[in-house]
Amino acid sequence: MTTLDEIEHAVSTLPKAQKYELFHFLARQLDAIEVQDLERTSHSVLDIAPIRLGGLLDSGNVSDDVFGEMLESDQ
Repeated sequence: MTTLDEIEHAVSTLPKAQKYELFHFLARQLDAIEVQDLERTSHSVLDIAPIRLGGLLDSGNVSDDVFGEMLESDQ
């Protein structure tokens, strides 16, 4: 058997118990493939290279009260 049509025909002639056995075999094969794919594609945030965003535009100073200014501007 080399084509899907031939395989489908052969499966249709199997007794019910062997169809279930084949089904479970294929399910195990699919699970094994999914696990391999997951292992291949999984990664951690630690794998991402760090980036540099640059310096601050306005560093301000200790006496700046930006939060206070925001609250006052609403009134």
